[in-house]
Amino acid sequence: INKTMIDSASFLSSKHNYANNNNHGIFEDLALLSLGIHIEDTLIKSHYVKLSINRFIQQINNTFSKKGVHLENSPGYHLGITGTSKRMLDMVNKYEYGYLIDDSTKKIMRLALCNKYYFVLSSGLIPPVGDSIATQYTNFEECKQNFLLQDDVAGYQIYKDKASELIWLLEHPS
Repeated sequence: INKTMIDSASFLSSKHNYANNNNHGIFEDLALLSLGIHIEDTLIKSHYVKLSINRFIQQINNTFSKKGVHLENSPGYHLGITGTSKRMLDMVNKYEYGYLIDDSTKKIMRLALCNKYYFVLSSGLIPPVGDSIATQYTNFEECKQNFLLQDDVAGYQIYKDKASELIWLLEHPS
């Protein structure tokens, strides 16, 4: 089993197999970290854990805006990738590998988790924008730091309060 985990980790760690700068890379980072936890050899374990955490940090900084909005312009992607990223952060925090996620990446993730509120309509549906389909979503806590989420990099402008909600995409995000 240990050899199979090392072979799988080797495959996931290869630059040729890695989905750099898109949401699939975050899934790969989570899988690599999960394997690294269970590999018996301390040096090999350390290598894969460190690699998965460093790539995850790069992914967050490349695929989310500084305001914590996923750049694929789809509410469904934001919700799904934010959830997967939170699982990665939780694993890093739980096992305390000695490799830290920097404060700016943690800030982006805190904002992304808070922003989940903006991407779900008051009916509980994900709006059918981009690749999203109108499906029910309940895995968020209401976070009302403000009612307006404007992110010119991601191309979103969202206004939401108890009486109304508007979501629109900028045609050409800067």
